[in-house]
Amino acid sequence: MLLLCIAALAASGVSSCKKNNGSEKTRDYLKGSVRVKGWQSYIGVGDTFSIKISGVTHPKQNTPGHTLGFYYTISGIMDSPDTVYRTGVNPLPVPMDNVPVDIYDFFGTDTLGTFTFVGAVYAEDYMDYYPSTVTSSITTVDVERSLPQSCVDKSRMYFKDERELPELDMCYNVIKLDTLGNPYKVYWMQHNLAYLGSGRSYYNFDIMSRMLGRYYTWEEAQTACPEGWRLPTDQDWADLANVVNPLGAYEAGEDFKNIAGALKVDASFNGRSMWEYWPESLITSTSTFHALPCGYCNAGAEQEFKGIQDFACFWTADSVDGDNAYFRYIYTQEDDLKIGVADKKFMAMSVRCISDNEPHGELE
Repeated sequence: MLLLCIAALAASGVSSCKKNNGSEKTRDYLKGSVRVKGWQSYIGVGDTFSIKISGVTHPKQNTPGHTLGFYYTISGIMDSPDTVYRTGVNPLPVPMDNVPVDIYDFFGTDTLGTFTFVGAVYAEDYMDYYPSTVTSSITTVDVERSLPQSCVDKSRMYFKDERELPELDMCYNVIKLDTLGNPYKVYWMQHNLAYLGSGRSYYNFDIMSRMLGRYYTWEEAQTACPEGWRLPTDQDWADLANVVNPLGAYEAGEDFKNIAGALKVDASFNGRSMWEYWPESLITSTSTFHALPCGYCNAGAEQEFKGIQDFACFWTADSVDGDNAYFRYIYTQEDDLKIGVADKKFMAMSVRCISDNEPHGELE
C-alpha cells in the first residue's frame, strides 16, 4: 500500500541483557523518551533538513562520567550509525531541550522511496543503560518523477497561475470540453488546484502540493480559484459526466453511475499504484480528467488526513444550508461519481476550477 502517511514517532527500548562483566544486573533505562520537532516525512531528492530533539535525561546527569550522545541511521542510505553528539567529546547539552540535529545524508542522493530513520540517545556508560530510540519514515520526492501523472504537459493547452511566484511555474493543463462535443464550452483544469495562498498541503508538507493539489474547506474554495475561474456547480459536474458518457443522461443532485473509471487516472507514486485495482471500477482514463485518490482532511484543531488511495473528493459550489455544502467523490471500489454533503468549515478536500470563457492570453 502506498506509504502516503506520517509514521508515528515512538520511543522504544530493547530487551534486557546481562552486562559484559557477567553479573546478573540488567541495564537500567534513561529518563524520559525522545521527542522530535521539525520532522520532514516528505523531502525533495537531495534536500537536507534539521530536527530538534528533547525529552531524555541521564538518571545521574549531575555526576561526572554520565553524559549523553546521539546517533542515527537511515535504512538503505546510511546503515552505519552517524554519531552527531559524542559522549566525552561533544555530548548533548543538559538539559536536553530542543537540541538541533542536521540531517545531511539525503544530500545528493537520487533514490526515490520510503526509508526508515532511527535516532538514539545513548549514555556514556552505555553498558548500564539502554538507549532511548525514536523511529520514523521518510519519503524522498521528485515532482517530475514521483507522480508523473500530476505533471503539466506544455505541448498541450495549459493555464499559468500568475498569483504564484514566477519560479514556481504553477501551471495546469486544461480540458476544453467543447472538443468532446460539449455544447457548453466549459474549460476544466485537469489537475487539482494547488494555490499556495489558501488551503493546506498534505500534513503541511508543501512539496506534496504540486502533486496532490491542496485541500480547501468549502469557504476557502469560494475564493481559491484564479481570476476568470470558478468553483463548479453540481450542474457543471453533471454536464461533465454527460460529455464523458453521453448515454448516462445524468442530472444534478444524483449519483452518476458507471463513470468513475473514465475519470480516474492510472497513477503511481514513486512507482507504486495509487488507485487500488478493483474489477468493478476499471481505470480507462478516457475523460483525461485525471482524478487522483487524494482523500480528504478533517480541518479542525488537529487536522487529520484520511482516505488516501480510497477517495477522490471535490467541492461543488452548491450550498445545502449555512453549515454544509455538496461535494462529488469517487470511491475506489465503485464505478460511480457520487454526491455527498460535508461541513463547510471543517472538511477540506480537492478543488477543480472551471472557466466559462477562454482565458485570453493565458492559454498557450
